[in-house]
Amino acid sequence: MLADGSTLGYYDHMTAAKIIEEIKRLPHGEQVKIVEYIHSLEATDIPESFREGMRDVKAGRVVDMNQALFRTVPWRR
Repeated sequence: MLADGSTLGYYDHMTAAKIIEEIKRLPHGEQVKIVEYIHSLEATDIPESFREGMRDVKAGRVVDMNQALFRTVPWRR
C-alpha cells in the first residue's frame, strides 16, 4: 500500500512463496546476487573476520592446511 492509501495491484498480493518462485526463475547469477543481499541483512553478530574468510573461499583464495600453518599465503602478507 502506498502512502496515499492506493495499491500497486500485483504487489499487494505477493507472498513469500510467490517471491521464492520468482527467484527460482531467475538466472543463476541473479539468484546469487539475491543470496548475497539476504546474507548482508542477517544479524550483525557474525564477526567480520568470518565474513572475510567466506569472501576468500568464494574468490578461490584457499590453501592446504599445512601451507596455511607454516607459510605466508600471498594475499595475507
